[in-house]
Amino acid sequence: MKTLYIVRHAKAEGQPFESRLTEEGRRQAVELAGFFKDRPVDFIYSSPFIRALETVGPLAESKGLDVSADSRLGERVLSSLYFLMTGRLSSCRALMISDCALKTEKPRKRGWQGLHLS
Repeated sequence: MKTLYIVRHAKAEGQPFESRLTEEGRRQAVELAGFFKDRPVDFIYSSPFIRALETVGPLAESKGLDVSADSRLGERVLSSLYFLMTGRLSSCRALMISDCALKTEKPRKRGWQGLHLS
């Protein structure tokens, strides 16, 4: 059985594409790598937004993996309204939950976070 982890970016300076992580966000990115220290990770996909790439950077380095940046994971591309209006919701569930607040502490059930994917 495969496990899919979906992680929201760490604390950033803002929302624009080029926004970088804050000092706290850089610490969170290192904590994320620690969280996955003893967990197998085969692939890392990320939004192309700088804050997302910086969030998974320490994890990718610790696992010796490249990060695959995929523009479909950018929050400016994905929109709940788009999927609801076009009826494409069911085929895009995995992408829809990409901006849920999953952190290294105990996750809170919000939005699409509780959705089980098959």
